[in-house]
Amino acid sequence: QNRLRVWPAPLILGLEARANRSRLMSPQRSLASSPAQGQIVFLFMLEDSLPHWRVWQEFFAGAPKGSYRALVHCSNYTSCRSYAPLRSLGIELLRTVPSKWCTDLVSPAQHLALHALVSADPAAGMEKFVLMSGSALPLRPFTAVQAVLLEGDASDICPSDAIHWANGKVGGIDYSIVKHSQWAVLSRRDAEAFVRGWAEVSRFGSDTQTGAPVFLGWSVPRMGRDGRANMSDRVNRSSLLPYTWRCPDEEVLTSLIFGLYEPDRRSLWQDTLSGRGCRTFLEWSGGKPVEYSSLTATLRNLSTTEGHGWLFARKFAAGATLQELLPLLARRQLAPRGANALVDMDK
Repeated sequence: QNRLRVWPAPLILGLEARANRSRLMSPQRSLASSPAQGQIVFLFMLEDSLPHWRVWQEFFAGAPKGSYRALVHCSNYTSCRSYAPLRSLGIELLRTVPSKWCTDLVSPAQHLALHALVSADPAAGMEKFVLMSGSALPLRPFTAVQAVLLEGDASDICPSDAIHWANGKVGGIDYSIVKHSQWAVLSRRDAEAFVRGWAEVSRFGSDTQTGAPVFLGWSVPRMGRDGRANMSDRVNRSSLLPYTWRCPDEEVLTSLIFGLYEPDRRSLWQDTLSGRGCRTFLEWSGGKPVEYSSLTATLRNLSTTEGHGWLFARKFAAGATLQELLPLLARRQLAPRGANALVDMDK
């Protein structure tokens, strides 16, 4: 039997105090080097390497000085610590926290976001925090990505159609969780809400033999009258179905930032999602995500055609041939404005 251990919100304060001591491979930054228009913070979640690091090298080569930071969490810390490309790219490696696919990939994302927040550059201006997987790559030059992401302060969270939302009736009220892609772009305000929220709503136990943390579940806040998550009014996640084989990392961002969907909050949700875009392209075939071995015609069009908001794409195979992408990232073009189609609450 597991011994229940709850991580309350005040623990965040202790983590903040220890943040600088736990960071590794941190590049030196000058506060004066950060441009006033803002900074993009890339939060990489990797296994043991960054497969297409040369693509990222080309992408970051087009970045103005001080315009970005990059942090990484690796499930295999030892491999990443000895992986030279991370150092050459100036990506900051954090200590590994326990995680498990589709059970708890939220804690590593929270770990990254927390350290990014507490080590922020006060002179950077607006900040955007980009969650990025090892199989994802940029489709446009850095300056184009920068122009889109820093155009406004709203987060870009890509929701699924309502047919995919978990739902249930609790206390006579119909609730739904707005499912989303875990690869999102967060404003500072929303990143703070995510970090503090997960500390408050998640429950962990300890394995009696190994002492390792065991994820036990989480509760979902309702949306308050202000359109933000109300942490004092929550519903147990297990009350909403389906519960098993639902990945928390595809539910927590909308839940911890905005709260549960319920009919009385429909207009608030419409206002909340208005103007937000999907930024990481993912193609599906036969119910599974397509894995790219090269730059396809679709990806080439997304990279060269203006008028859409796609900035990144996944999933690229580790052995993909991508020489054709490099010159596309080297172009110093202005970015297209606009966002991609959002959720249909009636589908």
